[in-house]
Amino acid sequence: MISHTGFLFSTAAALAAAVFTSPAAPLEANPPPTAEDCSLCHGELEVLRQHSDNLEDARLLRVTMREIQASAHAGSDCVECHQGFERWPHPEAARSGDCGSCHPEEERIMRSNIHGREGQPGGEPVECADCHTMHSVATLDSVRVGAGLEAMNRNCVSCHETSAIPEDAPHGVDVACASCHPAHDAQDVDEVNASVAPLNQPETCGACHEDEAAAWLEDDHGAALASHRAVGLATLELEGHDAPPACTSCHGSHGMAGTDTYRRMDQGVVCGSCHEHALETFDESYHGQASALGSVIVATCSDCHGAHAIYGEHDPRSMIHPDQLVESCGSCHEESRASFVMYQPHADHNDRENYPYVYWSYRLMTALLVGVFSVFGLHSALWIVRLTVDTLRQSSGEPT
Repeated sequence: MISHTGFLFSTAAALAAAVFTSPAAPLEANPPPTAEDCSLCHGELEVLRQHSDNLEDARLLRVTMREIQASAHAGSDCVECHQGFERWPHPEAARSGDCGSCHPEEERIMRSNIHGREGQPGGEPVECADCHTMHSVATLDSVRVGAGLEAMNRNCVSCHETSAIPEDAPHGVDVACASCHPAHDAQDVDEVNASVAPLNQPETCGACHEDEAAAWLEDDHGAALASHRAVGLATLELEGHDAPPACTSCHGSHGMAGTDTYRRMDQGVVCGSCHEHALETFDESYHGQASALGSVIVATCSDCHGAHAIYGEHDPRSMIHPDQLVESCGSCHEESRASFVMYQPHADHNDRENYPYVYWSYRLMTALLVGVFSVFGLHSALWIVRLTVDTLRQSSGEPT
């Protein structure tokens, strides 16, 4: 009795022979095989195993109709990519075409970027199938959301392991790597034409954060960035005022925190990386000390200066312009009025020229404290000596 496996093999072989071989008729008379024809063999793992060196090779050759119909190539025939396979056994001259035959522009762009030039750690250029797979090519719409987006991100992380975004980060779940790094035109992050280069970040980040990018481009940070020549991302590693204030200067890149967490935990340090003196005076103020003690309601940098529309104090649009201060402070302090906003949150007690009252108050109070503690310290020391002497006399029987 013929086994089930033997029956499948015999049937598939017979069908394949009937479809792919017709010695009496010229080749031109035979229509090219359809995807269904090819699946008679390539859809049956047992058939492929009989003609492969091992099971793993057989699995690589297995392609089902369900897989093709669920892919972006649904409706395409195998012969559109695989030429010369009409006969069985397949001729040695048979070849599979490349993706560029149908997608020439995408291939041209990719071959000119970092994936096409340098490739993976082994040095080989990245191939289309490394990202899109061979036959289960997802549609463009499916890779933009849900499971398709997550699968494409996993493909990126399989090579860029250290760049994985934490799931609890704002971009950790529903943002594709290709949203910031173009799918086919990915450049080295330090290239001046990379999508994440400082001068290109307003456009890249602004694709989703349109209002923030528009406001930021008009403020002092945007103007400072625009004044720079073309620079790569590594320029942001410079310290202080030498680094252009791009989006990632404040927000970071792959490990950025959400606005609530970032606002309280990192804002002073981030702003202080460029505005060092302002951070020093802030830390000495009530706001800074309350923040250091863990307050979640005390004002931090953006509460007074804004986040993406930051202007100098003499600009009428600035939140700290004299005409705006009562309103700005009033967002936290209901009693805000003209006399209230005379408070100087960044007063420097060492700057006699700009803050004479603070300077002299600090000196006088310091002198008063030193004087008081010195007098009473000396008084206490002498009193201790007196008590010690009296105690010694009493113990020896001498009159005190």
